[in-house]
Amino acid sequence: WQTQEAEELERLLWAVSAPQEEGLVRGALATTVLGRTATELYRLSQDEEAWEETISRFSHYNQLWQEKGPAVMLRTLMKNEGVKGRLLSLPDGERRLTNLVHLMELLHEEWSQVRGGMMGLLRWMGEQRRRKGAGAEETLLRLESDEEAVKVLTVHKSKGLEFPIVFCPFAWDVSESNKKNLILFHPRKDETICLDLGSDDIEQHETIYQREVLGEEARLLYVAVTRAKSCCYLVFCPEKCSGLSGLTHIFSWLYSSKDTVPGFQEFKGMIEEALKGPEVEVGLPFHKEGIETPPPPSRLPGELGCRHFSSEIPRDWRITSFSALASHRESAPELPDYDALLGEEEPLEAGDEAVREKKSFLDFPRGPRAGVFIHKVLEELDFTLNSMDAMGALVAEKLKAFGFGPEWTGPVCQMLQKLLSLSLDPAHPELTLSRIPMESRLNELEFLFPLKKINPQELMSVLELKGQDAIQTENLTFSPVRGFMKGFIDLVFTWKGRFYLVDWKSNYLGPSPEDYNPAAIRRVMASESYVLQYHIYSLALHQYLRQRIPDYDYCTHFGGIYYVFLRGIHWGPEQGIFRDRPREELMEELVRLLLDRAGVGNA
Repeated sequence: WQTQEAEELERLLWAVSAPQEEGLVRGALATTVLGRTATELYRLSQDEEAWEETISRFSHYNQLWQEKGPAVMLRTLMKNEGVKGRLLSLPDGERRLTNLVHLMELLHEEWSQVRGGMMGLLRWMGEQRRRKGAGAEETLLRLESDEEAVKVLTVHKSKGLEFPIVFCPFAWDVSESNKKNLILFHPRKDETICLDLGSDDIEQHETIYQREVLGEEARLLYVAVTRAKSCCYLVFCPEKCSGLSGLTHIFSWLYSSKDTVPGFQEFKGMIEEALKGPEVEVGLPFHKEGIETPPPPSRLPGELGCRHFSSEIPRDWRITSFSALASHRESAPELPDYDALLGEEEPLEAGDEAVREKKSFLDFPRGPRAGVFIHKVLEELDFTLNSMDAMGALVAEKLKAFGFGPEWTGPVCQMLQKLLSLSLDPAHPELTLSRIPMESRLNELEFLFPLKKINPQELMSVLELKGQDAIQTENLTFSPVRGFMKGFIDLVFTWKGRFYLVDWKSNYLGPSPEDYNPAAIRRVMASESYVLQYHIYSLALHQYLRQRIPDYDYCTHFGGIYYVFLRGIHWGPEQGIFRDRPREELMEELVRLLLDRAGVGNA
């Protein structure tokens, strides 16, 4: 887990988990595993067709991961991308490839147990890489060719082992465990450990502590120099020595200053006599007096030189998103909204008899994986189809792909039937999703618009036009930001010349109808900052339509927004749906506040 291959594999998996995130994909391509150079990445960025093909490949790997797991996906990726040949061409390619294959095996073993799908596996991998001393025996893999390699061991690990030749280059340094500022000592002979945090006897206890540390260091030094069968190289560097080093404690009396070595011949003779043989060689350390640093060569006219960076990097410029603003983080990649802000997955207990008896979509497992599942179903489902067989086949396929049991096919299909027949707007009973054909829909509409510098106070002042309960002030605590606003709109559809925005929410708000009534939904819209979200999305759609419809008029063409809380809709049209159509003056105020018109051509 501490190898370069583990770091690069983690970057690669993040890119596969979110192939629409161009930065993550470029980061994966730049790894040694995929081997793209800076020049190749630049050329790729200039070739739109080649870049789309690259994104398409990563999307295919994403689908493979979901359907067949990380091992199958990575084997396919390694074959398609020529990873094996690229790694084996490197001097340490055998080791790199072995590390990569071993990591794949560990990931595959964890995949069958991990909760939370892709994100759960990536979190687990990150935890393994961050663990200090993560070196359990099952994560260590050695090659036959390692027998001929130099082995680097700690002194503790070397106990009981022997080697033909041993180098002890850092015996003069003190071990990390002895660099702490705690005074741990044994006041009695019963091996009781005491910690002095500032007693009256702290000086006496510190003396005991120093003596015990030096004793342990001397014992470790003995272990280090007795591992060799034929030859041991022991380096003593007085200028870098710590007072708690065993080597310093034993040999520093020979040095009266940094520049002279009095008694060296006596020392050499003492060592040779102690070890009973002329094969011991004692050499002087390198003297600083012999070092002469040549002056830097003068620059000749016309000679190339590096340019010095003197500008300031703007810390507030970045690509931000609703997720970043609402989660109080400077950067949070805006992925298709799958309720990622709702926390960890919470599957229902298998032994819950009440749940087994109800088995409605209300009881469906909760969390990001469930959100991804239902979004994928709604993205691919043809709303105008009346065939239950086709709907059931699609639902069953997605349930299997996302690891849910087939017993959920019925409850999910019942929810979808209710959703498609439900009137989205009581003022227009005929407005149902079953009347919206595929050609009148845009699924997961991605947007990116240039963003002026904004702060929470300015944004709040505009949103307060919606009323005091529009959004909770404490949820907006982000640092001032400018650059670009990025996001994905779940669904945009057109009906009778008007465009509507829909956001699917799989949030579990509670088990009763009261948990999904209009008042409860308004509270959730405020507490989860969804009010901010739909205003950002409405602004993005407003600009999208303004650039594509020659005679665009907000009042004529913008129909409104619907936030559909899918677990609550089976109780009726007033349950589980939030409706709004931001006022035109508010939308123009958001344009003034958020949209950087100087960069609108780049949107």
